[in-house]
Amino acid sequence: MKTKYELKAQNIIKVHKNRLFVTLKKGAESRVRYLNPRNGEELILAYNPKSHALPTVTQKPDNVLTLKKKENGLSYKYIFDAKYRINPALPGSAYQQIYQNPGPQEDDINTMHRYRDAVVYETTGSHQYQQGMFGAYILFPYHNETEYLHHRFYKSIETVNIGGLPFLPSATNLVEKQL
Repeated sequence: MKTKYELKAQNIIKVHKNRLFVTLKKGAESRVRYLNPRNGEELILAYNPKSHALPTVTQKPDNVLTLKKKENGLSYKYIFDAKYRINPALPGSAYQQIYQNPGPQEDDINTMHRYRDAVVYETTGSHQYQQGMFGAYILFPYHNETEYLHHRFYKSIETVNIGGLPFLPSATNLVEKQL
């Protein structure tokens, strides 16, 4: 992101007495805010975003990316949830028969459905709710991005905006494309 966007603010990395500290605390919100210099849009990546009261059960996704459009003031929110597990699609397994190749666990995809559908916002003063998340993605450890392009959970991003994205230091192209 640092090559395409201008860093405006962050509260994750701090320097104190010539020492560098990374401050990601479970339960405490941390943010990085970027500005797109080409169109003025703002991107905010929040770890442990502040939750608000929901009509049912509070949901706590780990990472939420908010895109604030400059021309109309609308905000679009997306969940990126890092999972450190992968289904290897072992030969003869049910996963391999359905999906052919390694990918995220089915229960992690189901969690993304739950997050996206459960996080809602009340329209001011109306007691009516609207969906707050436009997409939800599992980030999982897998290196072969080219092979994964044909996976059902990658293709589902185009149709229902829920799916999985390989994410390793050597595999960031599909995440960058999504951003």
